[in-house]
Amino acid sequence: MVNSDLSGAKLGNNLVKSKFFYYFFCCESFFNYLRTMKRINNILLLLIVLLLAGCEKELAKEEATGDGETTGITAEQKANALTISEVIKAKDGTQICVKGFLVGATKQSMSNAEFSPSFNKDYTTAIVLADRQSDGTEKPFSNGVVLFPVCLTDAAKGIREAYNLPNHEDYWNRFVYITGTKEGYMSLDGLKKVKAIEIDDSHVVTDEEKATTSEEETEESVGPTIPVDPVEPVEPNNPKESETQPLTVAEAKNIPAQTRVIVEAYIVASTADKMENCEFEAPFNFSNYIVLADNYDNDKEPSAQYDLQTYTDLYPIDLGAKGKSLRNNYNLVDHPKLHKQKVRITGKSVYQLMTMGLYEVEEIFIIP
Repeated sequence: MVNSDLSGAKLGNNLVKSKFFYYFFCCESFFNYLRTMKRINNILLLLIVLLLAGCEKELAKEEATGDGETTGITAEQKANALTISEVIKAKDGTQICVKGFLVGATKQSMSNAEFSPSFNKDYTTAIVLADRQSDGTEKPFSNGVVLFPVCLTDAAKGIREAYNLPNHEDYWNRFVYITGTKEGYMSLDGLKKVKAIEIDDSHVVTDEEKATTSEEETEESVGPTIPVDPVEPVEPNNPKESETQPLTVAEAKNIPAQTRVIVEAYIVASTADKMENCEFEAPFNFSNYIVLADNYDNDKEPSAQYDLQTYTDLYPIDLGAKGKSLRNNYNLVDHPKLHKQKVRITGKSVYQLMTMGLYEVEEIFIIP
């Protein structure tokens, strides 16, 4: 009986020991698993860090080079650089180096341009060049100075961040050299795909390049100006007599750029960023521009009435930024009844959409 009890106790002890060793083995296996997983996690973490570091380097490389290598501007390029007055004569698509003063910033349209600090914080997409400095007024170039917009959104990476005026107002009115491709931009001749910009503080500003207010400029330096208000009577043969009269499209086409003009003609089309997109019949889709012509014929196709290659008989009118009253009230999308309506429009002549037209419109008068 005693032996039986001892055997039972011994068996019980053995079972306890077996369970203990079993649980110990399970715990040890679990901790070994955790240690293994920790090593794996550490390895994964290390791989992730290395991957992120590689991506950061690649992004930094892209920031520095963009779509193409950021190149410096050579002494030869500077020697052959074109002024703003010269560059507008260059063919579109030409790789050029242009020189001038960094006078303004804008976004989407030249009608939004600002020519003095502080610049709108959103105006980081384009800068504006001129052959002379800005005087800091709202419209310092109203009398004939050619303006040249430069696109920064498709420039080599890093250029937009380094040379936009809202973040670098100390660059305002500084002399610069810029290389890129001459193209139509914001309805004017402009520069896109910029490769390099260099500020030249060694440039000595001449008297002709210094900022000049509108009142100080002479009529001789800017060409004829067409006033809106009546002027004193003049002799019949005096050419100033015609300046108080509205011009036809054919006449307005010959007026120098940046001259105040009154033109009287028919609204025959709408368009957006190209004259080849002209819409001559409803429904209209473009509210950016209306297009004037001296006449129209309902029985003829537009191609039979107008020169759709050189647009010598069509006159695009920039209605300004979206939301402004002129664009709201006179675009053909919202007001199709204005189609083929005769109007009198006052604004500034400009080379836009590959032809002469009008921007900075002051007023539009519908002729009954």
